[in-house]
Amino acid sequence: MPNTLSRNDDIKVWPLWLRCFHWLLVAAFLISYLTGDDYRQIHVWSGYLIIALLLLRIGLGLLSSGFASLRGWFCSPRQAVGYLGGLLRGDGRRYLGHNPAGACMSLALVLTLSVTLGTGLALHGVHGAGPLAVVMDAQNSAQPDASTKSSHEHDHEDEEEEDAAEEFWEELHELFVNISLALVILHILGVLASSWRHRENLPKSMLSGRKKRLPE
Repeated sequence: MPNTLSRNDDIKVWPLWLRCFHWLLVAAFLISYLTGDDYRQIHVWSGYLIIALLLLRIGLGLLSSGFASLRGWFCSPRQAVGYLGGLLRGDGRRYLGHNPAGACMSLALVLTLSVTLGTGLALHGVHGAGPLAVVMDAQNSAQPDASTKSSHEHDHEDEEEEDAAEEFWEELHELFVNISLALVILHILGVLASSWRHRENLPKSMLSGRKKRLPE
């Protein structure tokens, strides 16, 4: 893997597009989380931004080589546990790219955020908006027709079905929002622990893109 050393004996690890993705995702997630209850339009558009960012990350990750490649995300749980154990003991191996725990966390975050976004789109569709509005409306409409019921009874049943669907998707969406938030907190704690143990500033490296190279 070609590496470019600087005068300070450091190495370029994270490309510019990856660093932009990372911090935009941080901002979009924070905005989405803080606007969920009171500012629905901002919440919705921040969700769309997260979808676009994840699709871009996956697409560029498939085309990229080196540390930005999606191949760096895949490792066994045993490797992740082994790395964390070494971190606690003080003899954990240092990695230039993602360490095993970080790789597993990146994959878990993308999967959890994807489910969070999917349930959010479904909930938005129940409200008659977004790309899933037609799908959700068709799902609610695909109910057995009882011709003997009055139009008032039909309207009442439609409202109950919509309320039930809204409650289901809202609870599921909130569940995965909380799971995503928990993973984000664990990710931050892991970054801080790795930074302290390996005596390097990992958040700074995600700004500059550079890290001290491994010893020969």
